[in-house]
Parts: sequence; structure tokens; C-alpha cells
Amino acid sequence: MSGGKVLTIIDALEAADIQFVLAKHENAAAFMAQSAWQRTGAPGISVATVAPRALNGVNAVANVHQDRVRMIVIAGAVDADEAHPDTHQVLDQTAVFTPITKASFTFIAGAEHIIAEKAVSIALEGRSSPAHIDLPIAVAVAQVSATAPFARAPSAPVIPAPNILEQAADWSSAANRPVIISGLEAVNEDTITTLTEMAERFAIPVAKSYKARDCGLKIVLCPLVARACPHWRTPTCCN
Repeated sequence: MSGGKVLTIIDALEAADIQFVLAKHENAAAFMAQSAWQRTGAPGISVATVAPRALNGVNAVANVHQDRVRMIVIAGAVDADEAHPDTHQVLDQTAVFTPITKASFTFIAGAEHIIAEKAVSIALEGRSSPAHIDLPIAVAVAQVSATAPFARAPSAPVIPAPNILEQAADWSSAANRPVIISGLEAVNEDTITTLTEMAERFAIPVAKSYKARDCGLKIVLCPLVARACPHWRTPTCCN
């Protein structure tokens, strides 16, 4: 949602060819940003002005966090030097957004490039989740160099420890009727092909979790899985 504290960032987004779509409520705006990521694969950007307007979107941001969506949440903020003499619309927005985002930052003059890159990188790396940035008005209107000082090093890939893989193999070999339950990370980590090949090779039924129901895996439900999770029987969850 627009407001005096974020008008500058809205202009900057338009200048960067990032379309800004005005919503009537901050929750709706965050859900729209989530849908943009789900359709395009590019992280959505949710912009809200200061304090009560930013907090209006908390429910949607919490949902985005639980749904593991890559999104950047930008909130207008009162300048630090103004927060002490005037308490109007002053609250600790970082404390509010920290539990429901992967990381929370406040833009600081001179470190804008570094903070922006950290927020985007953290949102995109590993387990998907939104990142939050508070944007004080004084920083928003300041001139920033068009050249970033340096690029953040990508995070190293993580793999399970060998004993974990061996244990999983032993469990699968000893199981009489194994079942694979595939979650959303099968989509986010691009393992659909490998998981499908494994399921078909060993004839193991595969059930999608609720969020991964559209990931494209072939599902064969055994009665045990169907009884435990009846919603997997529905056409929207099975194919």
C-alpha cells in the first residue's frame, strides 16, 4: 500500500521496470506478491507504509513464511532521529517481522547495496522464506551509487551426512510396504525427476503433501495413506 514513507521506493521500482500494483489492503498485496512468485518463479515484492499499515500485512507474511515463498517485504519506517521526540506511528517493526521471516533488516545509509543483496540472497537460498527490510524515509530519498561494492558469496550446497543416507536406505530395504511422502522442497530443490525415477524404479507409492500437490509426481495411494490423509483423495491433490 502506498504512503508518504514509501512513495520514493515505489518510484524507484517503476524506474527499475518493476511494476507496482496498488492494492486496497496489505494482506491482499502480500498474497498478490506470493502469487507472482508462484507463477513466474521470481521473488515477489510486497511494499507497505509505516507502522499500522505494515502490520496490516502480518497475517499474509506469516502465511508466506509457512508456505516457503520467496518474497521481499519492504516496510516504510520512521527515521531514528524522529522516533525519539515524536512517537506517532513508531514501533519496533523488526521485532514484529523477525519471527515470520527468514531475516529482517533496516536500511542504513551507505550500506544499502549490501543490505539489499543480503535480503534477496537469503530469501532465495536454501529453504525459501520471505525477507523483511525496514526503509527509513531519509535513506529512501538519499542518492545511492549505481554500482554495488561487491557481490555476496553464494551459500555452499548442503547434503545429508553419509550415515543419514545409509540409514534411509536401510529403512527402505527393510520396509514391507514403503511409501514416499513428498513435500514442497521436492519442487524448490528441483528433485522432482530424481524422486519420480526412484518411485518408478522401486514401485513405491508417492503421496504429495498439501503444498506440493501440483509438483507433477505420479501418485499411487495405498489405503493406509488414504485413511491417514483423506484430503489426498481429492482431484486437486492426486493425479
